[in-house]
Amino acid sequence: MCVIVIMLMDALALQVAERSVLMPINVNIVHSSHLDLYWSGEQAECLKRGAGIIDDAVSRCLSDPKFHFMIETVRFVEYYLYHFPHRQGDLKKTVARGQIEIAACYTDRYETMHDGESLIRNVVYGKRMLRDLLGVESRFATHPDLPAQAPQIPQIYSMAGLDYYLYARLFHDGLRHRWQALDESHIITYNFPLHYGYYSFEDDLIPSIPAIQKATHTDDTILISCSAGDLGPCDAFIQPTKPGEQREYICLSGLIKDLNEKYPELHFQFANGCKTLDALDHSQLPVLTGETPSAKAPLLRRPMCCCISLTKTYRVISKKPRSIPASARCSACRL
Repeated sequence: MCVIVIMLMDALALQVAERSVLMPINVNIVHSSHLDLYWSGEQAECLKRGAGIIDDAVSRCLSDPKFHFMIETVRFVEYYLYHFPHRQGDLKKTVARGQIEIAACYTDRYETMHDGESLIRNVVYGKRMLRDLLGVESRFATHPDLPAQAPQIPQIYSMAGLDYYLYARLFHDGLRHRWQALDESHIITYNFPLHYGYYSFEDDLIPSIPAIQKATHTDDTILISCSAGDLGPCDAFIQPTKPGEQREYICLSGLIKDLNEKYPELHFQFANGCKTLDALDHSQLPVLTGETPSAKAPLLRRPMCCCISLTKTYRVISKKPRSIPASARCSACRL
């Protein structure tokens, strides 16, 4: 009798183990169009195109509860509601559902070029305008296309009441950490792996998932950015084509459906970035300080540290390769 019970317990344990092995990894997709002022035209032209993209996203969210979309700056929301005032209720509804999330900053910015007051006003005005327009409090800032980031940013954003900072570029496998400012305040920071767009799911993303899990300290869920590129259409993703590295727009919803059928061990889905991060354990994250270096260099596979940009800057100023002087060495890593 005991042997039978043991055999049944072993069989049950095996079934549980098999289910756990077969449990798909959630690939949560933060979708956007990277609404980029001046990249593809004058300000008025970019704002008009962005308003059309936002209107498409609102309509899509109302018709499809699984669709999600991120608006990166408040400036486009302001323009959209000025020209589409009858859509204010619809936009409020999609934000309340968590389908559309809006970042806190008023507009895009070069964080290493503007002074501190400008960076502070950007997030303060953005949050204030969102309250006035929609009655909502944004919990995050984002910028997918920065060439560098200033070490004061965690202090500014934490004092503004933000929980998260999402960005792209810099780290091939992504990065999740506590970014600590000079005054030791910090903010949870998530670097989207690979890029905000311009990559292949099957050639670039899927083979990198184990490395992404390790770099972002995640287990059954990873968070990625799937942008349509600079002012690209709603529900589109821009990816390279073979050969020649030319780029093309593809339907992101259709791609997700095809990937879920082809890779049952993975579950691709549109998602809310903040809610995805809310569900993760941040208690054991590494604490990093300093600034990030130029994103125009090859994607990094090392922790961020201010010594990278200090060394680079010093070499540019000195105009010849040499070691960085002790007075300019990084206080974080002591290099």
